[in-house]
Amino acid sequence: MQISFHQLQRQDDNAPVPMTRAHSKCVNSLVFSDDERFLASASCDKTVKLWAVERGELFRTLEGHQDCVTSVIFSPDSKTVVSASCDRTVKIWDIDTGECSRTLKGHQDCVTSVMFLPGTKQLVSASCDNTVGIWNTESWSFIRVALDHQNCDSAFARSAGLGYTAFVSGETSIKLRGADSSQREPTLPEELAITT
Repeated sequence: MQISFHQLQRQDDNAPVPMTRAHSKCVNSLVFSDDERFLASASCDKTVKLWAVERGELFRTLEGHQDCVTSVIFSPDSKTVVSASCDRTVKIWDIDTGECSRTLKGHQDCVTSVMFLPGTKQLVSASCDNTVGIWNTESWSFIRVALDHQNCDSAFARSAGLGYTAFVSGETSIKLRGADSSQREPTLPEELAITT
């Protein structure tokens, strides 16, 4: 699997910088750090790779998952990488050392997606066990929220301004939940709408 960098803002000299042998199996997730220093790639080869964007070179390989890595995201301060895997775990990685500082366990099936909730101290994980996990990033306590989805919760998105959370269940169902404005930190309240 090969990854290439392109500078989209310039028309001249827009030749890709190929990363040879990026991963040995398919890449499931790509994300830039907020400071744009790094690109992280997650793969079914059980690794996360960190790429130094300016040099277009591999910076570090993060190893420790026992199954396919499905999702990767940077913390808002760009000091930490979080990865989700079909080994049912979420791992927290220190970018500077490459060490796994914490392994979060709580799901009963493949963890498909992770996301920091904007403006909170919460990390959210979606799983094929039909639940969404909410993790407090200070205590790392876990709240498992059961959803009435029939299929694997494969992805979600959060709106920063309106406080909505959208979930993809299986391949055809999108469920939208509204924020509970009485809560200081968002939870996953009553479902507002369904789009199929």
